[in-house]
Amino acid sequence: MNILVVEDDIRLSDQIQEVFHTIAPVNQIQVIHSYDEFMSFSSSLWTYDIILLDIMLSEDVNRSWLQILEHIRKIDSQLPVIIMSSISDYQFLEKAFTLWAHDYIIKPFRVRELQIRVQRWFHNYVFSEYYNYEQQLDYDGLTYYPGKNTFHFQTNEIVLSKANRYLLSLFLIHREKLLTQEFLVEKIWWSEELLSTKNLRIKILRLKQQLAPHGIDHWIATTRWEWYIFQSSNPPVSEK
Repeated sequence: MNILVVEDDIRLSDQIQEVFHTIAPVNQIQVIHSYDEFMSFSSSLWTYDIILLDIMLSEDVNRSWLQILEHIRKIDSQLPVIIMSSISDYQFLEKAFTLWAHDYIIKPFRVRELQIRVQRWFHNYVFSEYYNYEQQLDYDGLTYYPGKNTFHFQTNEIVLSKANRYLLSLFLIHREKLLTQEFLVEKIWWSEELLSTKNLRIKILRLKQQLAPHGIDHWIATTRWEWYIFQSSNPPVSEK
């Protein structure tokens, strides 16, 4: 998952970043510290899977966090947002949930508690279409366990780097759908501007090499060098 943290407490944000980097499903975690900085990131909101938002970002509290939450909802009505605040007043709780915040955690909190909430909302949001009671995602013999961030094909575990586990999870979540290289690049590296310095085709080729011993490397196919699809049943789209 990709996490955006909007928090002006440097010590807390560093602690959150340090802890979440050790969690298996986390691909990237981005920390920003102000309302203005958030607005500069807002065009890339869709690359994040969950947002952690502090209420007390500035002296003008009613401007900063409320406008951020409103802006998020204009872009994505379902993206999980967890409010982090030392304020337990009902007025703030009501405002947050009126704007469809998904959760509200009172400071001081244990980062472990925040971790549990983040993983719960990530599963409910990202895997809501496919989620089952066993907390796994199955597709034609390929199984993904999001809690452990591991893949198995039939009875064998697929050994992948952390980056390739995230890439394969994107393909599995969006299986049998055409995906643009811009979508994949921004999910993996956060910015379309990195297309000039990051080679997506090489990254996908390396993933396919790791899938080859299991005989499922052909599940990832390309067409016209710009679109990618992950499918097992139909003949793969020919590469041109």
